[in-house]
Amino acid sequence: MQKKYKAKCDWWIFVLLFFSPPLIILAEPSGSTATYVLIAAAIFIYLLFFSILLPLSYIFEEDFLLIKAGFFLRVKIPYADILSVSQMKMSFFDKAPVTSLDCVKIKLPMAKYESKIFILATHAWGSPYDYALVCPKNKMEFIVELEERISRLPS
Repeated sequence: MQKKYKAKCDWWIFVLLFFSPPLIILAEPSGSTATYVLIAAAIFIYLLFFSILLPLSYIFEEDFLLIKAGFFLRVKIPYADILSVSQMKMSFFDKAPVTSLDCVKIKLPMAKYESKIFILATHAWGSPYDYALVCPKNKMEFIVELEERISRLPS
């Protein structure tokens, strides 16, 4: 049975995306080459953000968790591969396509997911594990659902 969780989005992401490029552009003298470059860069950043990161969702399928980031990126994580699930606040050293600092950490065996490094999180100090960081709106409900699905696996 499929169940979908939408990603939580912190307010500061929208502030950062929608107000910083226009403020930079307004600071430049109009008609200059730098202004046109900044406008093109702002448009590129918006398009990149909306096509790669948004919409961001997490779907519980029968045998795996599907992470959908944007229109193109998909990662299937079989419940059998999940080593642990925990709450965490994303730190400066974590890198992951999430829209909130309030995350759920899904620990995975590194060797299996090295090719999916963009959508999985990595830590700057290195580790024998990779992990997926997800930021569902209903974090506790998501964790309970994931743990239930893992516990239903045959031993």
